[in-house]
Amino acid sequence: MSAPLQIFIAYARKDASFLDELRTHFTPLERSGKVKIWYDGKIEPGAVWEQSIKENLHSADIILMLVSADAIASDYFYDKEMSDALSRHAEGTARVVPLILRPCAWQTTPISRLQALPKDGRPVTSWNDRDEAWNDAMMALWNMVEYIAVSKTPKAVIIEEKNLEKPLKHAVEKTVLRETKPEKVNVRPKELTRKSIPKTVNNSESISSIKKKEAEAIITEHQNPTHKSTFSSYFIDPFAELMVYIKGGTFKMHDRHDVTIKDFHLCKHPITQEQWRTIMNSSPSELINKECGLCPVDMVSWNDVQKFIKILNEKSGKNYRLPSEAEWEFAAKGGIKSKYYTGPDDINKVGWYNGNSKNRTQPVMQLKPNKLELYDLFGNVWEWCEDTWHDNLNKAPKSGKAWTSGGLSGMRVVRGGAYNSSDEECRHYRRHRFAAGLRLYPVGFRLAC
Repeated sequence: MSAPLQIFIAYARKDASFLDELRTHFTPLERSGKVKIWYDGKIEPGAVWEQSIKENLHSADIILMLVSADAIASDYFYDKEMSDALSRHAEGTARVVPLILRPCAWQTTPISRLQALPKDGRPVTSWNDRDEAWNDAMMALWNMVEYIAVSKTPKAVIIEEKNLEKPLKHAVEKTVLRETKPEKVNVRPKELTRKSIPKTVNNSESISSIKKKEAEAIITEHQNPTHKSTFSSYFIDPFAELMVYIKGGTFKMHDRHDVTIKDFHLCKHPITQEQWRTIMNSSPSELINKECGLCPVDMVSWNDVQKFIKILNEKSGKNYRLPSEAEWEFAAKGGIKSKYYTGPDDINKVGWYNGNSKNRTQPVMQLKPNKLELYDLFGNVWEWCEDTWHDNLNKAPKSGKAWTSGGLSGMRVVRGGAYNSSDEECRHYRRHRFAAGLRLYPVGFRLAC
């Protein structure tokens, strides 16, 4: 059996009663042997208190932060534990999970970017039945533990592919599974046989992808034979709490023609390096500010972004996409809340450009949002839109949908300006739309749905 995941619990002393309740609800998970819980009550006599906390926080796989007004007011919790935890989260070496105990202004803190527990970040004390709140949080953590356990497991099998140019039937017969690292298991790994391959196979689906899915299913079954969920069900969507609802309406796109936008959602900030790594398990090959996990990804091609969205949708079961150019402009103008919007009066308050960026991208959500609570629309990184590039918008769809017919098929629209753009480019974004194909600009993106 693999080593249990380490869960570090950070909390304020005044929330000790909540910790006791949490530990009670954690009991089934601990008994499963899949996790090991640590909090400061486990510090051995004679041990250095702060050093013990630091060592356990830095070795944890999951850092569970019990959030309340008292926790936020605690200098040690806020400046030390939260700071160290978010640094590890940004590096991709741990998962930070806020668990909201009591109503407080946690949305004003750095953990506001993270998906909180219980459901929708609703405080435990706000539930009619607190047991339901704890159960909701525990089930989400169970799924996270299962997902991390599978993703951290060394590949249990090597799949040998022979004669791939021959028909699928022959290739399957030649496929075997071998253990790469001797390890005692209760159930002997199954061999891939014809019965383990779906009866109906799309000819365009590669044999490798079929084998990968089967291998993942086998690993999952060995980790927990009684668990019936699929591998993708372990995924906790990191964008669920970041999507801002935008009421549709009619506006003058590019100050030229009327376009009617349907209701949609848009991510409150560009996708960060940390979020990219969560989905792709790797960093983009090129980054302006490589050591900044909370900075937006940049220099990613339109095709890179499509791969990201495909994987995200497969894991989340949702339909994320890039915004259309019309949706992007409508949101940047503040939607129906800012019918006569003319642009930011002071670009320094809302956007990173060549006058304040220090010639590099900056962490998202540091400056003021617009009236829709959307951040970093001006500067920092250009943002991909779904639309194919057209030299003018005279025949653009009046529905606000992405304009993907005609135009230059190898070029897509980018909007918003970047850290190295001028004040004028960022402030008067309505007149500045560019085409990008290859990695010619510091281009990022934000999700729509």
